[in-house]
Amino acid sequence: MNDLNFIGEISMFDIKTSDDGVLSIRLSGKLTHEDYKNLLIPELESVIEQHKKVCLLVETDDFHGWEWRAAFDDFETGIKHRKEFDRIAIVGDKKWQENLCKLFSLMMVAEVQYFQNNELDTAKQWVHHNN
Repeated sequence: MNDLNFIGEISMFDIKTSDDGVLSIRLSGKLTHEDYKNLLIPELESVIEQHKKVCLLVETDDFHGWEWRAAFDDFETGIKHRKEFDRIAIVGDKKWQENLCKLFSLMMVAEVQYFQNNELDTAKQWVHHNN
């Protein structure tokens, strides 16, 4: 298991990679282009290189979205690696997060599911299901 903790200028997140190829990310604040370029994309690509497929668990805690360039990074990375994602679980408490998850699921090959914060254990079980 690999653990990274990062406090950026306007964001904070923890990244954990399990031995079975599940990448767990806990987000707070607002994500920047530097967050993607320096940490998120390299970690994702490392998991894909090791496991060929990746399951993603994203926990949001006081998450305020993305800077414009970071939103593009997220979209571009999702499209580039859409065939390598197996399952994506988004955990949050905002209606806009749930709606964005539904939109995102239309572009992905992977199964994508949104969970409320109080369903975190269910989300973890779901994302680890086939691993």
